Amino acid sequence: MTYSVSATGDKSGVFLKSLTGIRLFAALAIVLHHVPGHFGISHELTEGWSLGQGVSVFFVLSGFILTYRYPALTDRAAIVRFWVARVARIWPAHAFILFVLLLVNYDSMPDIESTSLKNILANVFLVQSWFPYAGYFFGYNSVSWSISTEMGFYLLFPFLIFCFQKTWLLKVFISFSVGFVFVLLAYYMSIPSFQYPDNKIVMEGLIYVNPLARLFEFVAGMCSAFLWIKFHNRIVMNRVLWTVLEVFSVLFLIFNVSFLSKIFSVFSFDFGFPGLYWKVMSLFPALAAAVFIFVMAKSEGFLSSVLSTRFFVYMGEVSFSIYLLHLVIIKMFDDLPALGYLNDFFALILALISVFVCSMLMFHFVEKPGKTMIISVSRLFGNRK
Repeated sequence: MTYSVSATGDKSGVFLKSLTGIRLFAALAIVLHHVPGHFGISHELTEGWSLGQGVSVFFVLSGFILTYRYPALTDRAAIVRFWVARVARIWPAHAFILFVLLLVNYDSMPDIESTSLKNILANVFLVQSWFPYAGYFFGYNSVSWSISTEMGFYLLFPFLIFCFQKTWLLKVFISFSVGFVFVLLAYYMSIPSFQYPDNKIVMEGLIYVNPLARLFEFVAGMCSAFLWIKFHNRIVMNRVLWTVLEVFSVLFLIFNVSFLSKIFSVFSFDFGFPGLYWKVMSLFPALAAAVFIFVMAKSEGFLSSVLSTRFFVYMGEVSFSIYLLHLVIIKMFDDLPALGYLNDFFALILALISVFVCSMLMFHFVEKPGKTMIISVSRLFGNRK
């Protein structure tokens, strides 16, 4: 990643390093979330831990970083450049994996029907999570639903960032209300949770993968960045106090991951399972992630300094490939008959090593060249106008 001076006047190098390192741990949470059920590992390993909240960290972090780097998109040309940069960032790796999966006729969730031309096109254009059917949003590389959701955020960002300093509270209210409306729809219409057959609207399609339902998390990240830009220079503490604050922000995240679902399952809440699902997987994780990212952005405590080291920054940059590749590779290794002769533990280790090696290769030979090519082509066409 190239670090630059943002429109806020701050040098974003050190700032973005600590936040880039965070991405690795969010990706690892998702990897750990998907390991149970493979290689003889029981789902009891992560029972009670809502590790899927790692996606929420990605959404909040995305809102934070984009608001910091693009505090204003003043004209149509700036908006187009923003959209091109976002597509260049996420599409090459996604398209490469989709092409390989189509070539070898492999699906990370083979039990769902996702082979129609409409499903393929939805994946190509990264709009699969905009349809509340599992055959769309979980088709082929099922984890790619989240970058389809991100694509929805990117399309809305120019409108969200417009006059954000004056309208941020309104946008928080609207994004929260839209998510709540989908909860009400799922609850009062008795929309079922994901099950087979997959040709029906499911609760996850309305609440979990839907860009509009998850928009609150992205806006929470935008608000965290807005408040950070406004107040971070006024917050003066020594390294010890910043470290204590960082530790507490990490504990707040862990509390959300490990105890939130238990607390909500004990107490009675309205709107049934859709309401519980929304609170545990989206609403409260967004608040915890926004606080955590705000604290880490200052980069003055011990934890953030560790995240800013070269190793964690590099692995944070590779984390996007780790996220996109891990489930496909884990499932492929779990399905390989040849690995049946290996101990489950060694098969898992071999799969995880393959995830990291393939991710680094894809980062250097697909992500970076693809990003450069798309931006170069867009500039070429822009110069011809």
